[in-house]
Amino acid sequence: MEPLLEITRLSVNIGSSGPGPIPLLHEINLQVMPGEIVTLIGPSGAGKSTLASLVGGVYTEGSYQVAGGSILMRQDGRTFDLLRPAGPGDDVTPRIGWVFQEPELALNPVRPIGAQLLEACRNREDVDRLKALLLDMGLPAESCFQKYPWQFSGGQQQRLLLAMAMASSPTLLLADEATAALDPENKAIVLETLRRYVHLAHRPAVLFITHDLELAKSWGDRCVRFAAGRLQEVSELNARIGRDHRGSDAHGPSFEGQLNPALIAVKGLSGGYLGGTAVIDNLTLEIRVGEMLGISGASGSGKSSVLRAMMGLLPWQVGAWSWKGEMLEPEELRSFGQMIYQDPGRSLNPVHSVATAFLEVMVSRKGRADRDRMVEVLESVGLPADMLLRKPHELSGGQKQRVAIARALLNEPAFLLCDEPFSSLDTELVDDFIELMQRLSHAKGMAIVLVAHDHDRLGACCDRILTMEKGRWIH
Repeated sequence: MEPLLEITRLSVNIGSSGPGPIPLLHEINLQVMPGEIVTLIGPSGAGKSTLASLVGGVYTEGSYQVAGGSILMRQDGRTFDLLRPAGPGDDVTPRIGWVFQEPELALNPVRPIGAQLLEACRNREDVDRLKALLLDMGLPAESCFQKYPWQFSGGQQQRLLLAMAMASSPTLLLADEATAALDPENKAIVLETLRRYVHLAHRPAVLFITHDLELAKSWGDRCVRFAAGRLQEVSELNARIGRDHRGSDAHGPSFEGQLNPALIAVKGLSGGYLGGTAVIDNLTLEIRVGEMLGISGASGSGKSSVLRAMMGLLPWQVGAWSWKGEMLEPEELRSFGQMIYQDPGRSLNPVHSVATAFLEVMVSRKGRADRDRMVEVLESVGLPADMLLRKPHELSGGQKQRVAIARALLNEPAFLLCDEPFSSLDTELVDDFIELMQRLSHAKGMAIVLVAHDHDRLGACCDRILTMEKGRWIH
């Protein structure tokens, strides 16, 4: 049997805003057979998404330079060269479905989601399949069609993209971190949907990119990983277990030996979207100086909406807010804190370099001190100084996330709101990020709120964990 996807000795350089191209992939060899699920792992910036972009033909012209090799795909008795753009006379093209790493960037914010979903369908059969997929993933099709992307949580957007990618029955499905924004229940639904998909009559295949080492170890037919720009077959993964970061004072933090005073408090918080139902229902919340607070819950339960409310970004909201005991409006909280968004690519201007993005938000330290501070925060998140010259399209998903974290830390905020900060980071970087957050909370008294689906990870580092369900705390 011939491979469905065959990559042979592929070498790729990535374009740079700096002095020259950067070698990224070196003589990559990979075969994916019909009906097979291949998981692809590797550290942030290793080239996983770059490889998928070249296979799917979804990249900015000139951003990659192919130094050698080939990418072939076989479908319906034909062989396609995926590095050669389809010409005007090509009436048959390879059917490739894409599930992007940053779903919010892949959806048009000003068009109803139904119109965007239907673009992926060629006939009535595809539409029926799409609606069935939505229902299988816990999304009511009819009400979904009427809403806009910003009315869905990150996990719901991810499932919408997956249904869209599978609707037209592609021969090859590229899933880039397709479960990163999902809670355990919805992750299981998506994985089961993919497993059933490769058993269809036309024997499609899935190339599944993930940071989740436990998932890669237990799911899929084969696992390959990047190492020094090359791919290696993995027969057995020894996943690194996340360290327990809490220490002896995890459940009773103190700052400078004192019982921490309340920093932010709200009573009777309710809110949601204009013209829609409330997604937050009469919440009370108090966050103390130097506290690390975790918020968990299913996709769509209202976790991200709580963070938006704290920054005055929720379309409508009511509630009584206070800062260090003084009443104020939520919009005024913005001057004291920063937020790290769930989709880092959406918070970075695509035409600006990292240095420009930093300069837009930082309080000036005059001249050389500006750059020194930029380098300092980049190094604190494990990135080199030359990242200042790069633009978002030159960064991996994990690098974008770390740039967003560094930007939020530039002005040493009093509190930091982190919406799914782990989703684009590999295990080692997650541990490094948590250790950085704990240093900031213990040494500087910074209050930190971590929203995540990974309850075990939150339990290993947070002083308290609150769980949401349908806009309310359940414990």
